[in-house]
Amino acid sequence: MRGFLRTFTGQTTAMPEISPFLTHVPGTPGADEFVRDLRSKARRHGVELSLQDQAWVPFGNGMRVNGYFDPDPPVLACACGKDPALWFPVLLHESSHMDQWVERTPEWMGYPGLEQTDSWLSGEDVDPHVVRSEVAGAIRLELDCERRTLAKVREFRLEPVVDPVEYARKANAYLLFYLWMLRSRRWYSIGREPYNIPEVVSAMPDSLDIDHTRLDPAIAAIFDKNL
Repeated sequence: MRGFLRTFTGQTTAMPEISPFLTHVPGTPGADEFVRDLRSKARRHGVELSLQDQAWVPFGNGMRVNGYFDPDPPVLACACGKDPALWFPVLLHESSHMDQWVERTPEWMGYPGLEQTDSWLSGEDVDPHVVRSEVAGAIRLELDCERRTLAKVREFRLEPVVDPVEYARKANAYLLFYLWMLRSRRWYSIGREPYNIPEVVSAMPDSLDIDHTRLDPAIAAIFDKNL
């Protein structure tokens, strides 16, 4: 499934303490508290928690990605062998997907997947109504996840390592990209993810409280230029 931050690892290890990864990031007392809370919740719900001291973790047939939550079997994994500013938002985001699964939220239960959209992007003939329905479901799922993630940043006082404004802009870059993808019939290239392109991110709204069903022409033009 295409997604913002997902991984799978066939090998798991005992979960290390988080604090060694954060010793050079000042003012993050809530980081250990968040991980203790996450560890406890994962244990209660039978989720295997795998934090790997490496730059990426393999997903599926060898794809390298940053982190994931997979419900079958339930595993939450994250590649932690890099700057905390890069991996800690991934861990927060995937933990929010775990929360959606635990709570059986409408966004999680109603998510149709992107199988037909993948086929359409590959050039196959697919009912456009089905593609739009899948994309709408993906946006609803990810928007709820991003709101939950930003709430955790506030709850655990994680602003020194996760800038809420920058996070919201990057989230909007990804969410609005879905609408651009419907127009262009193109997915982004590896290394040109919309949430990693400064020219795209800087043009995004700094709040999630926007209309994610409409693509502003000015933002569409920025995607056109940079993707």
